[in-house]
Amino acid sequence: NTASGKTEEFPRFSTFWLERPAPGATSITIYAALDSKSLTGASPG
Repeated sequence: NTASGKTEEFPRFSTFWLERPAPGATSITIYAALDSKSLTGASPG
């Protein structure tokens, strides 16, 4: 809401999950749930 004239809203990342990497992997996947007044979702990071 930064350009709409409304109060800016900052979501809160409330829960995180780590995906166990396969042997020899060079990266991991982190999932995060986010909550705010007008938005709820989940995102891989």
